[in-house]
Amino acid sequence: MADEIYDSGRRVWTSKGEEQEAAKKEFIDCLKLLEQELGDKPYFGGDNLGYVDVALVPFYTWFEAYEKFGNLNIEAECPKFIAWAKRCLQKESVSKSLPDQHKVYDFVVQMRKKFGIDVTNVASTTMVEKLNLPTVRHPRPYKLQWSNECGEIKVDKQVLVSFSIGKYCDEILCNVVPMHDGHILLGKPWELDRKAKKNRFTNRYSFVMNNKPVTLVPLTPEQIYEDQLNIKEEKDKRETAVFAVAAVVDSMWS
Repeated sequence: MADEIYDSGRRVWTSKGEEQEAAKKEFIDCLKLLEQELGDKPYFGGDNLGYVDVALVPFYTWFEAYEKFGNLNIEAECPKFIAWAKRCLQKESVSKSLPDQHKVYDFVVQMRKKFGIDVTNVASTTMVEKLNLPTVRHPRPYKLQWSNECGEIKVDKQVLVSFSIGKYCDEILCNVVPMHDGHILLGKPWELDRKAKKNRFTNRYSFVMNNKPVTLVPLTPEQIYEDQLNIKEEKDKRETAVFAVAAVVDSMWS
């Protein structure tokens, strides 16, 4: 049950439209099932905290974020569960071990900003420039703090990218962002368009395209290692080129 609460709760703040509505219903249904299990007991463990209580109470710290981004009133839907959570937090050993709800909400806000949620499809600036792909103006430019530690950047371009993964070929519209961790990131728009289903255990995506089943599997450890070596080699080449240019400029002024 904890996995179902986590997964549906995550989708409440990372999705919109029909997917979000489905996630909200799934989330509330999970809580109502737990209310039935709780019954009239003060805790799932009976008169005292038990294993289930300890496993479930951390989810309560996310509820503020779920309510604000999902337009939910969890207490109105599941008053018995909220009363249980507040009862748990009255115990000092519990309240001191959990993060503040406001801090968790702030974390979710930053995550949404960082990844441009509704987590967007992203194409590397380097790839776009090397392939000389034509770009268009982003209809709603925005700023975000990206993972290259290059400070705040402005996302104001989009590009239509054709790509293939094995026999799977597709075309997607991406936001253009400077990144060195990969060439393309497939986000929520792709996942929703393809109605892709993710197996959280195997980390595989499955969907149907052109009436044919498609399954995308993760890289093997060997492939990841080889890819990281290639990325490092490209980075070293760029740094060497920059050093060479700097040396030439320095010699000109010496």
